[in-house]
Amino acid sequence: MSKNQAFLMVLGAVLFLSGCGKGIDAKLATESEPAYRASLNRAWQEMSAEQQEAYNWAVSNFTLEQLVAKYPSMTPRTVISKESDEYIKLKTQQVAATTAEFASNADRLAREEKMLRDAEAELAKLVVTGAGLANKSFGFGKEFVFVTKNDSQFDISSATWDVWLFIDGEQKSDRHCRVRAYYKIHGGLPRGKSVKYAFDVGFMDCNNWDTLEVRNAKNKQFQLKLDNASVENFSEKRVLPTFSPTRADYEKSIKAAKDEIEVAMKAKATLL
Repeated sequence: MSKNQAFLMVLGAVLFLSGCGKGIDAKLATESEPAYRASLNRAWQEMSAEQQEAYNWAVSNFTLEQLVAKYPSMTPRTVISKESDEYIKLKTQQVAATTAEFASNADRLAREEKMLRDAEAELAKLVVTGAGLANKSFGFGKEFVFVTKNDSQFDISSATWDVWLFIDGEQKSDRHCRVRAYYKIHGGLPRGKSVKYAFDVGFMDCNNWDTLEVRNAKNKQFQLKLDNASVENFSEKRVLPTFSPTRADYEKSIKAAKDEIEVAMKAKATLL
């Protein structure tokens, strides 16, 4: 046997073996998109649903051009394995960095949270009385009337209230409406003062406050809850201080990174 004949026999064996991979180990074509799609479709038939999901996750941030540039010779296994490893490393580093930053900002977060609690405690001193429905002074229809007493340290221009209407002693109600009280039109709501505010029910989009059931009810009660973030002072700036990043931001970021690590580990596990 000549050396050339021996070389051709070995090459043939190599080519034959390289074409034996199936499913997760199938070599994917990279010379063109149609060829890639065709080879992936063939491999897809031999892959489990979990492996298919893992591959889709692994390539989700790639264009085909980018994928081929990073993996000029690839199988689904190679892509899933390497992308999982890289992602786990990246997100583990992210968790560590964010956790360290979170810890280093402990004093700042404590100060800011106290400022927020203090402001919310002041806003809790806004007290509503006399809430009820009354006939409009002019024209037809109903208006929602309530008196707000401001015992806080803030001078208030406007605020939004979440309001629920309860009838005849019921414990739960879906008759909810949001009322934006523009105290400004009455000269504002200065600290230590009270303002009576009336709002046309028709403009509140609270049609369920004017049903026959409500009209015929013997007893009507209103429950109001202040939307603290909505309250504006005389400068028409929000009273509640805002900070960033907050404790919740750090915790959300760390949790998201850990969740992504779990997804990557799940993808990696499909190769076992």
